[in-house]
Amino acid sequence: MRVIANIASQTILEIIRARVLHALLVFVAVLAWGSLFLGDLSFESQAEIALDLSLTGVGLFCSLTSILLALEFVGVATRPIVWPLLASGISRTTLLLGRWCGVALVAVTLSIAAPLTLVLFFFLLGYDPSNQSDLMHAMILMPLENLIWASACSAFTILAPRALALAMAFGYWAVANLHHHPFTYGALRSDWQGQVGLYFGVFLPDIEFYNARLLEHFSMKVVLVAAVQTSCFSLAFLFMALLFLRRRDL
Repeated sequence: MRVIANIASQTILEIIRARVLHALLVFVAVLAWGSLFLGDLSFESQAEIALDLSLTGVGLFCSLTSILLALEFVGVATRPIVWPLLASGISRTTLLLGRWCGVALVAVTLSIAAPLTLVLFFFLLGYDPSNQSDLMHAMILMPLENLIWASACSAFTILAPRALALAMAFGYWAVANLHHHPFTYGALRSDWQGQVGLYFGVFLPDIEFYNARLLEHFSMKVVLVAAVQTSCFSLAFLFMALLFLRRRDL
């Protein structure tokens, strides 16, 4: 465990040196100002427009950042740069788990910091909405979602070259977001298309649990279901990554 913690801390330092947090602050600042500006131009409630745009923007940013971080920093486990570590006695399993833990911690931190930063920027820009509960809920649900994307990309970067792994990760993220109810679709249709949708849904997380704007009622039950779903998918992808990394020729 100590070796895994050391590798994770080193990974976090590498990510900090890449100035990912600086990019987050700039992006959120521009997003907060832009969402309020577009809210002023619309005929709808400024609060609703600003909240929708900002949550969509930070959700997209954090998801794509989690994928890219896993691709770059977990993918190191398959490159010659880690040969000295492996020669020193560190196992491939320890190396992969350490790199993934570092990426996962950064992804979770970004997913919490982004909605919190939005609240602060809204306040500094002179906008104090009476109800920011969706932003508070996003601080809980968004980290759970982005753990799945980081774990999925970690597995894909072990299975395939970098370009193909990136395409697979983006494709998996896009398909999962486009199909909110694969199980419902499969249950409603009895033909072969419904059956394909039903079985295909096993490999896709239900994104509705993580979208604070789509939830009619936020409760601890929703958080528990989302946490269980995240745990199952993350463990499955990590197991896949470990299985193939241990058999892969480096």
